[in-house]
Amino acid sequence: MNTGMNSNLDIIPQKELLDLLGYKSPESLRTLLKRDETAPRPFKPSGRKVFFIRSEVESWLESKKASRG
Repeated sequence: MNTGMNSNLDIIPQKELLDLLGYKSPESLRTLLKRDETAPRPFKPSGRKVFFIRSEVESWLESKKASRG
């Protein structure tokens, strides 16, 4: 299926990010995004589904890992 998006842009749905972070609700994720300015920003290419750019998520997680000492 061709979504019309750049194939180099690897995106993940919000549900996958919730699972990765161990969160159960989208509200928990929204709270994190409000508190952490370095967190990856969501986008909605169409409709109500929320996505994140995988490379931004990975970079953010690596920076968190490095900062914990």
